[in-house]
Amino acid sequence: MRQTRPLRAFSLLVGVTCLLIPHVTLACAVCFGDPGDPISKGINLAIITLLSVTGVVLGGFGAFFVYLAGRTRHTSRKQSGPPVSGGKIKSS
Repeated sequence: MRQTRPLRAFSLLVGVTCLLIPHVTLACAVCFGDPGDPISKGINLAIITLLSVTGVVLGGFGAFFVYLAGRTRHTSRKQSGPPVSGGKIKSS
């Protein structure tokens, strides 16, 4: 319960700051400015690049986990030989 007080105070501080300094809360050049502006084009390319990198990294994690699942399945089939009778290993 005590941890919510600093969070509320921080939220209140951010809200008051946004009200007192409205130019901070204006939209970026992509949303607010000219779409043909070089800055807007650069920001759009930066957004596409960041989304692409994120997608590649997440895809790599997904592929790795699929690989691990397949390897586990293959290893468990390979190690499960014929069942031993009575669960005991016969010595020779």
